[in-house]
Amino acid sequence: MKPSDTTSRRRFLQLFSSLAVAASGLLRSGAAQAAGSVGTAGGNLSDIPELKAFKGVVVTQKNPLYKDWFWGMTWYKNKPRRYPKLIVQPLDEADVRLAVNYANQANLRITMRSSGHNITAAPLRDGVLTIDMSKFTGISIDPRQKTVWAGPGVFSEQLNAALAEHGLAFPSAHTGFVTIGGYLLGGGMGWNMPAWGMANNSVLALEVILADGRKVLASANENPDLYWAARGIGPAFFGVILRYHLQAHNSPQIVQNIYYVPADKVEEGAAELVRLAPASRNRTEILGSMGLFSMPGTPEDEKKWHWVLMLYSYAATRQEALEAAAVFNESEFLKREAFQFSRNKPLNYMELYAQLGDTDAYSILRSTEIAFFTDNPGRCLRKTIDALNTSNPLSFGFSVIACNPTVEGSACYTYGAPNYIAWYLVSETAEEVEANKALAVRLHEDLKPDIKTYYMNEVDFDLFPEAPQKSFSPEKWQKLQAVRRRYDPHNRFMSYVGMDS
Repeated sequence: MKPSDTTSRRRFLQLFSSLAVAASGLLRSGAAQAAGSVGTAGGNLSDIPELKAFKGVVVTQKNPLYKDWFWGMTWYKNKPRRYPKLIVQPLDEADVRLAVNYANQANLRITMRSSGHNITAAPLRDGVLTIDMSKFTGISIDPRQKTVWAGPGVFSEQLNAALAEHGLAFPSAHTGFVTIGGYLLGGGMGWNMPAWGMANNSVLALEVILADGRKVLASANENPDLYWAARGIGPAFFGVILRYHLQAHNSPQIVQNIYYVPADKVEEGAAELVRLAPASRNRTEILGSMGLFSMPGTPEDEKKWHWVLMLYSYAATRQEALEAAAVFNESEFLKREAFQFSRNKPLNYMELYAQLGDTDAYSILRSTEIAFFTDNPGRCLRKTIDALNTSNPLSFGFSVIACNPTVEGSACYTYGAPNYIAWYLVSETAEEVEANKALAVRLHEDLKPDIKTYYMNEVDFDLFPEAPQKSFSPEKWQKLQAVRRRYDPHNRFMSYVGMDS
């Protein structure tokens, strides 16, 4: 989204955008350097005979680059004090098998990493073998069937850039530098959800290395229980995903409308959007950012909190997209109470990734976050804004109204409610980290009566350990434990942080 463009804020964003790129690129660009320092050519270690044939990178705690790799395993500056015994970065399926077999022989538990964007930092556990899948970036598209095979290390924007050459699109993450690996395991809240639902709707199958080293295909017809678990389990999946088979969609025509809604009007505004959404017939995505976001050019002493609505209307033709957008552009509430910053701006699918860049630029400073689904978006928005207003001015909230967070067919993902609310607390000092955690606990407690389920990909499990179980229906939670025992009977793969036994 586009917050106030004061000079100081621009400098801040430029600084932390550079830090963010450096953090995310560490394991991409530094792998060869790290490999050369941990053993013989190719990165294998002579003191671990079982990994002698490993072609990728192996980093132990005694390696001088361990700290760099530890840092690069997660996106955020604030790291937990949990240290893997071994970090490996496989290059192919054979490497993955070697790593899993070695974990079995050495009695090490396993954690997985694609891009490390989950705030809980699940790859970082004490004494484990962490498998970094960021090198699995293959993309193979079948334009006639509108399907694609893609590795877990493929970035969201990268996947859609490849699909765009064939007039196709995939509902990957709103943030382009999130990989699809963990994103899809958690359900996948992405672009054009009103029409396409959660991204899990578009997962046809996945290739998995199990805890015993076997490779299997999981789909609706083969290993259906494993397929069911992979569609919604989040960062507790009990296997190594080599690649996903995905259903792509025809790339839509898009028009954008942006409104600045004053903070004291959010409850009325949310009610209006919920009322209007059905008339758009699942053609308009209603995103909203809550924060100290003012119109460009606003004097520093006049900046105020706003709920910035970003409405993206999708259709097969631009005329149909305009008709969907008119449902909101003709709202008397928005005409009366909001300032329209953008009206019917045409976009292509790839241009969507430029729309949320400012808050993403300093995302590495997030110290805690939570996301949930609710039937009462107005009340939750109001309470969230009141609480965040006392935090670091870079902290912000996010909402998706009437977002259709559904997964059809076989999936452990559990629908809770149609509206999504999240907040992201930013910390620039150690003192702010602790203050933000205390604030998050208080706000969560205040909102509990309105929370139906959580969004697995954006919950701080360290702070809210009850969230994983409450993300599922009781029946699905019970079945999930049974499926885990079937495919990982020796508990080789770590479960959710806080549920590691």
